[in-house]
Amino acid sequence: MTTGTKATFQNALDKAAARGGLLLVRRGCRGQYEVRGSHGRVYVVAVADGEYACVCTAGQLGRPCYHQGAVAMLRAAQSAAGIAPAAAPEADAIVRARLLAESRARARHITELEGNLADCFVTAA
Repeated sequence: MTTGTKATFQNALDKAAARGGLLLVRRGCRGQYEVRGSHGRVYVVAVADGEYACVCTAGQLGRPCYHQGAVAMLRAAQSAAGIAPAAAPEADAIVRARLLAESRARARHITELEGNLADCFVTAA
């Protein structure tokens, strides 16, 4: 979780804007974004439930960084354009449970359909 004051978040946004803003973000997928740092290094910023986390030194200390600011700018621009930001990844256990429930629901539906079809194909004796 990133902590800070309104001023520190604004500083992160200002620094991101000065260094290229949206152009710093190279790629985003499943709630994770690659952001180009000042010396060409790539940092990963993860977004989950509105919380930003970065692998840079400031991010590891829980402070807002300009990498997070660049991602925040991108997500705000996407939202303004009506484009949904990349979704955060679901935990494996949640995905497994959801897929299992969907599979069981489909199996019940198929069984019901097969029962209805059997009534259509009654053979005359």
